[in-house]
Amino acid sequence: MSYLALYRKYRPNNFDDLVGQTEVASIIKNEILTKKISHAYLFSGPRGTGKTSTAKIIAKMINCNNLSEDGVPCGICPSCLNFNSNTDIVEIDAASNNGVDEIRELRDKVNLVPTFGNYKIYIIDEVHMLTNQAFNALLKTLEEPPTHVIFILATTEFYKIPVTVTSRCQKFQFLKFSNSDIVDRLINIANKENIEINKDALFEIARLSDGGLRDAINMLDQLSSYKEGEIDVDDVYKLSGVISYLDFSKLLMSIYSNKVVEIVDFMENVDKKGKNLDRFNDDLISFLKDLLIYKNTNNLDGNIEEKNDALLKLSKVFSSSDIYKLIIDLNDLAIKIKNSNFAKVLFIAEFIKLSNYFNNDDDNESKVVKERRSLKPINTNNINVVNTEK
Repeated sequence: MSYLALYRKYRPNNFDDLVGQTEVASIIKNEILTKKISHAYLFSGPRGTGKTSTAKIIAKMINCNNLSEDGVPCGICPSCLNFNSNTDIVEIDAASNNGVDEIRELRDKVNLVPTFGNYKIYIIDEVHMLTNQAFNALLKTLEEPPTHVIFILATTEFYKIPVTVTSRCQKFQFLKFSNSDIVDRLINIANKENIEINKDALFEIARLSDGGLRDAINMLDQLSSYKEGEIDVDDVYKLSGVISYLDFSKLLMSIYSNKVVEIVDFMENVDKKGKNLDRFNDDLISFLKDLLIYKNTNNLDGNIEEKNDALLKLSKVFSSSDIYKLIIDLNDLAIKIKNSNFAKVLFIAEFIKLSNYFNNDDDNESKVVKERRSLKPINTNNINVVNTEK
């Protein structure tokens, strides 16, 4: 049998298995149990937050012939047994089927009765990719579909959906998962798959996934094939291509200590390894944000020991105003590197400039100006003027 990706293998089968989206799950589950099912739903939110999984759970629940009082599908009726190959569930990727012809074809088929259950469910993913003509072709069917048809639209860009469409749907906002929710789910999967991974690595996966559970599970899947034995945080850095907290700490200390050679070598090494400099800048700003928060609250992350050690060390060196300046300057630099072919050079120049700032190492012209300003005014009253006229 071919290998099944972990995110597919552990896709939730009911709302009890769904991580994070408690409010969404509770409302929809109650609607199904009380038979107040809407004809159209619109799910919006970041990628990997459970929109498609929720759509499939709905499809499974409403077509199950023996749904329990708790809303758990029986798993033995014809609809449940044929769920993965069920022709009553039609998934459409609007990114590649976004034209008016595809929507007209869908509109012509909605009158076909279900094969196994009571409903035909049309799941349209990335629905914001539909053209205006396609949206217009969908409107009437979306407003008054046959009684056996339910539409579930999913999007990562809600603001691109026409108001005429959103007003015809029940709308649900899917939020990013918390790091603790992601870690709990990863621990559960790792235990079942016999994957050895330490806590620091799990929390770093959660951070890098930016609230997307699917991305986190995919990263765990990759790491499980990366090495034998326990997976640690360094393995996460190597696989993801990001810079470690320890390396960021070394860079910032080099900047503060005016070690130009170390700064240049660091950036040359980053470039040599093919690191994405946009991502590098984002991660450095994020790290400085954590440092600024710690500097003003004394609250450590509590999850990643390496990160906490770096924050403790740097907080003794940089003031809050120093950190703020670093963040502002790097944010300005982010705009410059997007329009430049010399991003590495701009980084080196910026870091050297900051290093000179922390060490008051201005150029010679500035030093001369400062020296002149520091001289006391000459008292001309004590000067004897010699008359040279004869």
